[in-house]
Amino acid sequence: MLRSLSAFLLLLSLMPMPLQADSDGVRVLENRIFDEGEGSLGGSGTFSIDTREDNCELNPDADPDPEPFFDTLLQIRLINNRNQDIRFTRLNYRIRYRDEFGNRVRVKVRKLGVSRGAIVPGNGEEGEVLFLLLDKKEDQKGFPRSSTVLPTEAGFRKIRYTLFGNTESGERITLRSVLSVSIDNFNRC
Repeated sequence: MLRSLSAFLLLLSLMPMPLQADSDGVRVLENRIFDEGEGSLGGSGTFSIDTREDNCELNPDADPDPEPFFDTLLQIRLINNRNQDIRFTRLNYRIRYRDEFGNRVRVKVRKLGVSRGAIVPGNGEEGEVLFLLLDKKEDQKGFPRSSTVLPTEAGFRKIRYTLFGNTESGERITLRSVLSVSIDNFNRC
């Protein structure tokens, strides 16, 4: 009984959190992580983030064959039930994990600009905004505008973000959401 309860709680922690809107009529419908290049944007996304670029070539005498390794993108799908378009301008997020030595680390990333799809039309329309969540830094993954890189394995983590925008008339819009991701050195050879 205790084992099945633990398994249920683990599964529950991996599920997306309820998506709530802080601004009437505007709501986050879905968060998607794209960790396999912009070519994967048409897909369903993933909840895993690869932290290291590995060599796919197993023969040590052969030339290296690096695994596919890209920046990590966050795509936020929204619905805008207001009667005005909304221009989303920036994103702040935070994540907590333990580093390679077991130390607690809390990273805050502020004022990330929109990579694509800044305007979400009004009157019940849906739209998507795209942000660079993590940079490819040589053969590691790290935070934008920072030299800090993720540890090889961080396990299941929650990313909490705040999305900022404005209506056409200048009213500020603020939305908050949480997503769960798995951070590890995944083999994508």
